[in-house]
Amino acid sequence: GSFVAALGEDGAALEEGYFSLVRYLPLGLGLKGGKYRVDFGRQNIAHPHTYPFAERFGVLAAYLPGDEAFNEVGLSLSERAALPGDASLEVALDWLQGDSFRIAREPSGDPEDPLELGGDDGAGEARPAFNGRVAAFTLLGEQSGLEFGLSAAGGTNNVAAGTRTLVYGADAKAKLWTSPRAYLLLQGELLRLERDDAGWDPASAYTQSRTRALGGYIYADYNWATRYNAGVSYEAFEQPVTATPIEQSMGAFAGLARL
Repeated sequence: GSFVAALGEDGAALEEGYFSLVRYLPLGLGLKGGKYRVDFGRQNIAHPHTYPFAERFGVLAAYLPGDEAFNEVGLSLSERAALPGDASLEVALDWLQGDSFRIAREPSGDPEDPLELGGDDGAGEARPAFNGRVAAFTLLGEQSGLEFGLSAAGGTNNVAAGTRTLVYGADAKAKLWTSPRAYLLLQGELLRLERDDAGWDPASAYTQSRTRALGGYIYADYNWATRYNAGVSYEAFEQPVTATPIEQSMGAFAGLARL
């Protein structure tokens, strides 16, 4: 089992608490269950203190469900298989509770709107969600490696209106050793958001409006002499609001690790 606690303004809270079983299941299957950061893309599973930069990319915050990360209660079943040469393939499928997909709808002001009548659009009702990922890894030479993957996640953001959120992603990561004590890390993700937003019509009916957005990031991080690193990053993405222009940003970072 693994447990990760976080300290914030409201005190201590359980960020992750899950079990993982990597042996004894048939066909070499792995099983994970509890509350955990969902394995979508490359960056979501990493905790903020492990970032080489200050904070996670804006495209991840805008497209993935959850406030600080795509963090859910669920079960994950995975399988890793060897491929010819120095390559492997991993497939994972998660069944999730889905609470992080919930989006609170603003009251319309119509006296017949369920929110105006004291309702909550079924906020407490079950909303099962899913996540799936396929990732492949191969060696580049004797030490360097390349990993690329595809991810997809979906869930219900408003139970009463039946509106859903779908996120698709493609990612790649290369770790290129330039000497026994230095390497260049290249990583990037491309995400696609498709979301139905719930509304209310005075004709006493729920409405849906479709939002589509595309964006991604890339960064390079050079590590040398074991303890030093420096890098640059770039991201561009459409905010998931109709007619919002593309947001772009560039960054630079450097670090020193205590030995």
